Amino acid sequence: MRFVDLFLRERVGWGVMEHLPGLILGFAGLAILIAVAWYTLGKIRRGGKTEASITANEQLSLFGRMYEQGELTKEEYRAIKSALAETISLEAERIAAANEDEAASRAAKLEELLNGRLR
Repeated sequence: MRFVDLFLRERVGWGVMEHLPGLILGFAGLAILIAVAWYTLGKIRRGGKTEASITANEQLSLFGRMYEQGELTKEEYRAIKSALAETISLEAERIAAANEDEAASRAAKLEELLNGRLR
């Protein structure tokens, strides 16, 4: 049987048109599978970092540049700034607490070293 015969209804008794819905679904499924694999591999290579992982302070800086370039109105920039203000405040508190914990840990280690040397 020749390849061309598969497409001729008269000789084989069926044609591609009868299997077209299954072929379309199969190719759509394959395309979805490839897209998911592409996304997953990209995320693994980036280490899980996405655009959403930038800080509120960095976002405000980006919006500030957009405002300076005239892409945002003054009202839009103020609305964005007020929306990000609480998040920036929370981030600053979290950083300050982390720095305090780190400073306390360093002070404790220094004290242990000094006490060990003085004995």
